Amino acid sequence: MPLLVTAYVKISPLLLDHRWFGYHGDSTSDNPDGSGKCVLLSGLINATHLELEAADGVHIFKLDLACCPIFNKLKTLLVNEWVVGRDFCALLCFLQHTPVLEKLIILLHEIKSL
Repeated sequence: MPLLVTAYVKISPLLLDHRWFGYHGDSTSDNPDGSGKCVLLSGLINATHLELEAADGVHIFKLDLACCPIFNKLKTLLVNEWVVGRDFCALLCFLQHTPVLEKLIILLHEIKSL
């Protein structure tokens, strides 16, 4: 079976199960399968190139980060500011769980003043 090499995940607020991912900072205690284990990130552990993006105001992967798997093959990680979060906890978690990471790309969008 072929291994996952590249994954692109973009979470839209319209497609979310808000109870699982949390919306606008809400905390949750259960994931959809009720296992208490990470669901989304565990399916991406074999990727060598991973792009994670979320729409404005959507804070994703809260529960998955609590049991974040090791990404032993991940060499390139691209995230936007909504995945990173205001406190950089998600980014720190990813960095601690990507021992062979070679390239980190953070997309920061400029906010235009009125």
